[in-house]
Amino acid sequence: MIRNNRGTIAVALLITALAGFIFLYKVKHLGLPLTPDQEVDLWNVEARITFDSPPGPAQVKAAIPLHPPGFQIMGEDFISGNYGLSVQTEKQNRYAHWTVRRTRGSQSLYYRIQLRRVGSDAMLQKGGIPAPPLVPDYGEMEKAAAMAILEEARRSSADVATFVRQFLIRFNDSNPSENYRFFLRQASTPMEKVNLQMHILAGARVPSRVIQGVLLADGKRSLEITPWLQVHNGRKWLTFNPDTSEEGLPENLLVWSMGQEPVLEAQGVGNLNMNFSSSIFSESMLRLTGEFPLRDSSFLLNYSFLNLPLHTQNLYKLVLLIPLGALLVVLARNVIGIPTFGTFMPILIALAFRETNLAVGIILFVVIVAMGLALRSVLDRMHLLLVPRLASVLILVIMSMALISILSHKLGIPSGLSVAMFPMVILAMTIERMSVVWEESGPGDAIGQGLGSLAVAIVAFGMLKNDLLEHLFFVFPELVLLVLAACILLGRYTGYRVSELIRFRAA
Repeated sequence: MIRNNRGTIAVALLITALAGFIFLYKVKHLGLPLTPDQEVDLWNVEARITFDSPPGPAQVKAAIPLHPPGFQIMGEDFISGNYGLSVQTEKQNRYAHWTVRRTRGSQSLYYRIQLRRVGSDAMLQKGGIPAPPLVPDYGEMEKAAAMAILEEARRSSADVATFVRQFLIRFNDSNPSENYRFFLRQASTPMEKVNLQMHILAGARVPSRVIQGVLLADGKRSLEITPWLQVHNGRKWLTFNPDTSEEGLPENLLVWSMGQEPVLEAQGVGNLNMNFSSSIFSESMLRLTGEFPLRDSSFLLNYSFLNLPLHTQNLYKLVLLIPLGALLVVLARNVIGIPTFGTFMPILIALAFRETNLAVGIILFVVIVAMGLALRSVLDRMHLLLVPRLASVLILVIMSMALISILSHKLGIPSGLSVAMFPMVILAMTIERMSVVWEESGPGDAIGQGLGSLAVAIVAFGMLKNDLLEHLFFVFPELVLLVLAACILLGRYTGYRVSELIRFRAA
């Protein structure tokens, strides 16, 4: 049982709580994958700008996404030909400027962006609470129509959201009233229509603005930018479809720019046009998380193993599993009662098995240890001191390994060459320790500890080769704290081992 030590239990629970909090934060907030094969869908959106250019200079200015709400930019490309390119941020928008001194004929420019859906519109809510707009200086007839429209919507609403929805329903009615028809004659384009809606809503001093976006669809070409209406209810911005009065930001709406400014402008060109195409493709979530963290400001991602060089990452994928092997040894020795040669020797043998293959590794381990024990018995007759004896055993182990490699090569057995992967010092220490136990406690105990070490090493090998465990401990290294907490609790265990219970029951 575990002794009633409140301090030890409190420390273990504190470590467990800390590890659990970090783990859940990474999964829920940072979106780190729980499995190595987890994939994520990415949107590939391409904007194609075409125009005709007479002989001479040309300039093109196009809006491009800055921080699109609900999406994370994973990469972008510009195909500019012989045009000069500069990218600038102006207020809430970002613009690409293409310039050339001499050009002629039909021209095409391309902008391609890769996006990941992250399911948040937080970027739309930045900027604080806007001040209510001033009531426009309506003309006499315009004021009468606007006030009648607003009063009608106000009577059938309960808050800002329902007020705007009622207004848009009547605005888009197939048979609008005379008041609405008075305004509708002034709108001929989608942007003019949204501007007119904002103009009327300003009479009720409702803060409003325009966002321009593209409704993405897999495999679609010739998509266009459409304006969407937003109003502020005193707490946050609400998005409305200006044509259908539906509330909410659609999941597949890519906000391309904020405000009423034109998305595309040019000088010295004609027949200017911009259309879009979009498609979905899948990519490894772990690779994307390492290259493009979901939260750029996250301390846990900026200082994670995912930012290390690739060869160092591969090293830590193995190193971080060693504590799990140590916990296995603790369970085997202190709870189950399996005898082993020390704490770390089975883990190191398991690490060697990773390089040699399990079956081949077991055979080579048994052969080398048997050869070492035979040679060690010869050294016993010389009555050598401890350090020279260990050095001699090490030399004999190296010679045995070299002999096995040469013979296996000559016999055409390539698996025998992997004997070089074994840690020579560990083999030498295993032989020495087994010899000492053989002399002090007899061959039974020596063989028992050897087989116990080998059994634990085999189980540890299965853990070290498990792709899911490797992924979890590498992406969530805080799980090592759970292993630490378990070791601390098991350090207070003083109950019967499983092997003792079996022995007493048999007795």
